[in-house]
Amino acid sequence: MSYTIKSGECVSCDYCHPQCLKGAIKAQADGQGYWIDPTLCDRCEDVEVPRCISVCSVNALTVLPPKKGR
Repeated sequence: MSYTIKSGECVSCDYCHPQCLKGAIKAQADGQGYWIDPTLCDRCEDVEVPRCISVCSVNALTVLPPKKGR
């Protein structure tokens, strides 16, 4: 399971982007915020709280719910 950024809640502060060791956090095409590539996000398995979660001051990240039927 990976994380996602809640729509409209990212303030583009750029705190999370450099924290992602896997490069899963990507800039939006319009430059207004970020998105997380679920194929790259590993929830920072080496630490208790994922790095992006620990630095986000507006709590814009949440667990990506699993798709139904999978």
